[in-house]
Amino acid sequence: MQIGIDLSPREICGVLLCKSVILATVTTPVYFAAGESKKNIMDKIVEIIDGLFTSKVKSIGVSLPTKIDPEKGTIYDLSKIPHWKNIRLKTIIEDRFHVPTFINGDIHCFVWGEKSYGACKEYK
Repeated sequence: MQIGIDLSPREICGVLLCKSVILATVTTPVYFAAGESKKNIMDKIVEIIDGLFTSKVKSIGVSLPTKIDPEKGTIYDLSKIPHWKNIRLKTIIEDRFHVPTFINGDIHCFVWGEKSYGACKEYK
């Protein structure tokens, strides 16, 4: 099983997957006002993962609309969340849940999804 998380300017979505089948989804609205601390946003991400997590989860993937170092899992700049800079999200999630975590930009995740499961899966 895997957990997928997508952070957008309006909401955080989470899914629990088993062999590409969605078993559960969770969505929570989030507002990135100046007063919304990075801790509040992180707490919401962890809350969603907590709600989906079971002992059978083998990995977590997170998609964000930003520039990311996917190896380190570091968020460099989220234009819609200006106070989220240099966050080591991969480390935070791995330390909390003890499973491999993969972080990447949403455009990379979208392209990979289309190539693997969508309209582009027949193309090299």
